[in-house]
Amino acid sequence: MEFQFRLPAAVVFYLGPVPVTSTIIAAWLAIAVLILLTVLVSRRQELIPGGLQNFVEFAIESLLGPCEQFAGPRGRSFLPLVGTLFFFIVTANWMGILPFYAEATGSTTSTGRPSTPRRCARRTVI
Repeated sequence: MEFQFRLPAAVVFYLGPVPVTSTIIAAWLAIAVLILLTVLVSRRQELIPGGLQNFVEFAIESLLGPCEQFAGPRGRSFLPLVGTLFFFIVTANWMGILPFYAEATGSTTSTGRPSTPRRCARRTVI
C-alpha cells in the first residue's frame, strides 16, 4: 500500500470567520466556467444545433442513457443531480491540468472528508 502525503490547502483570505482556501477558489472558478458555458449555449438555442450547443446536447444525452439504464423510467429525474456532479468534477479536474492552478478536488477538504464517515461505517459493518 502506497501512502501519499498532502499538505492542507493554503488559506488565501478570510471571509469573516471562514477561511477561503485555494481549493475553494478553484471550485468557484470551475463553477464559473460551467455557468459561462451554460449561458453561452442557452443564449441562442436552435432547433438544429450546431457547434457548442451540439456538443453540450451530446454530453447531456450521453449521461441520460446510463441514468435511464440504472434507474429505469425514473432516470430522467436523477439526471440533474448526476449531471451536475459529473460536469463539476470533470471540469474541476480538467482545470487542474493548468499550470499554477490549485486542484478543486486535490484537497482532503473536498474529497476525503465527505467520504470519511462512509469509509468508517463500511469498516465497522464488514
